[in-house]
Amino acid sequence: MRFLLLLLLSSSALALKPHTAIYTILHTGTGVEVATERRVLSKEDGVYHYNATARPSGLGALFASGYKIDAKSSFIINKAALVSVHFQYLERNDDKVKKDYDIYPKDQQIDQLGLFLAFTNALERNPNQTDFYFTVHDGKKAEKNHYQQVSNKDKNLIKIIDSKYMEAYFAKDKYYLPVLVKLKNIIYELTSVQFQ
Repeated sequence: MRFLLLLLLSSSALALKPHTAIYTILHTGTGVEVATERRVLSKEDGVYHYNATARPSGLGALFASGYKIDAKSSFIINKAALVSVHFQYLERNDDKVKKDYDIYPKDQQIDQLGLFLAFTNALERNPNQTDFYFTVHDGKKAEKNHYQQVSNKDKNLIKIIDSKYMEAYFAKDKYYLPVLVKLKNIIYELTSVQFQ
């Protein structure tokens, strides 16, 4: 009985922490601010809901004031792995829809919004894990990807890369949330986070 109680307490301590995070989005080539994104993680009846809304800011507000991205990922933690159950993504400029996805990923897939929380979940369980294999669904197709933890001088940050162009840093003192993500065309920098 005592062991069961400890197991329940330890697994709930490792659960993803509901939070609200604000990211500044920068253009990779220039470092100029183009948008602000608000991400909210909540949990209801064993299902996590991760909502993201991005709106132009900085110079982006001058040139693309009507540009909006709204995304929602619903997922569960199954055998310690994050598994997407529903993903919605709407990208529009004023009234013109650029991308509109509403998918139900299958076979242990992760959607593109939930990917970085999949790293967070894995790192909470084992911060020394060096290899990560995720099948990521971007709304059009699913693709198996390999990611690696590589050495980093900052002891608070864990650096993860892929073989293409992603470089992400996860902060130990922020429950392994991504604090800096460098992609091909944009960079996400964590501005603030509030845990519930």
